Amino acid sequence: MPTLRFADPATRSRLGDLYTRALTALADRHTIHADPTVYDRAGLLAHPPGTFVRAGGGYPSPQRWTRDAAVNAWNGASLLAPAVGRNTLWSVVDRGPHGLVVQQDDQWWDQVVWIPAALHHYRVTGDRDFLGRAFETSFNTLAARRARDFDAAYGLFRGPGFMNDGISGYPGARPA
Repeated sequence: MPTLRFADPATRSRLGDLYTRALTALADRHTIHADPTVYDRAGLLAHPPGTFVRAGGGYPSPQRWTRDAAVNAWNGASLLAPAVGRNTLWSVVDRGPHGLVVQQDDQWWDQVVWIPAALHHYRVTGDRDFLGRAFETSFNTLAARRARDFDAAYGLFRGPGFMNDGISGYPGARPA
């Protein structure tokens, strides 16, 4: 479990308990075991910790949800528990014939949000090994999306935005 030390007692008094509560919520309620046969399709999960942040309570397993993984890492896991944040991002990446790629599921519009979440992970951790693999993953994912969903005439990708599952996206959107 990560720890945070404060040189200034006033800062410790103001932020220490908040940090501890946030980390406890992340580790105790939202972090689960990452079954390697389900969540380590890229062969990149770290053991330990062997865990990742789940999409949320009440949902059936497996929870390989790209948007949720990206947002969970971006919104706190990468900062509060870097190894768990990294595992959360890798839990939705596959190793395909052309290398690492965000899982190619039926919610393709969510795949691109993985990219800024991965960049954020690098920025808060400085993990250059992660950055190199994240670059490969991002490049291959964008190539897959460009090949399948890019409309060169308009310079736009078809499909919903990552915050609006449904038919309200650019024409030709396939409903979720």
